[in-house]
Amino acid sequence: MQKTTSLILIAVVIILGIGIYTYLRNAAPYADLRKTQAELALVSDSKPSIPLASLDDIPTLYHKLNWTELPNEQLQKQAFGVEDTYQTGDLRGKKWEAIQISSDPETITLGNNEFYHYTLTQMEIRGWRQAIRINGHRVFPLVADGPNESIWGYIGTLSDTFRVVVFSQKNDGTYTETGGEPPQLTCPCTTTYGIFVSDITPVKDIF
Repeated sequence: MQKTTSLILIAVVIILGIGIYTYLRNAAPYADLRKTQAELALVSDSKPSIPLASLDDIPTLYHKLNWTELPNEQLQKQAFGVEDTYQTGDLRGKKWEAIQISSDPETITLGNNEFYHYTLTQMEIRGWRQAIRINGHRVFPLVADGPNESIWGYIGTLSDTFRVVVFSQKNDGTYTETGGEPPQLTCPCTTTYGIFVSDITPVKDIF
């Protein structure tokens, strides 16, 4: 009897271990991306270690996606915000989009994380910032985060002009909830990636 009880306890432990591993494997990539992007609102606006050399120094489009430039000039709503005045502003510029279709949620999650970290590293090594000071005001690009869409950006200023670069990814598919866990994306699903590069804009146009 004691031996049978021990075997049952071992089986329960194994099942619980598998369940916890599966949950963490599925949830961790999402948590990593959400945590990293939430930190955008807390960045320092001290001088970057690498100064921005040019407002045209923008990394090439992420090579793992097939990009299409949208026709005509695009308008990005609320492309930037001013912290102390609660002002937001629209900017005109160019936009590119890439669409990825997948039958595996883990592939989508991996792609989202790789795209985000590519933009993070490539923009920061060029001296772009997630927030800057312009005429004493803290100015930051559009940032938003939700269960199926994330938006983040960078801003730079030189010679009384500034430019904003906004990145985005949006998942379209079915989200299901099981056992009170956060909604999980089920596939087939589609992710739309976006890159908006504003025109170089005079500072006097916003202040």
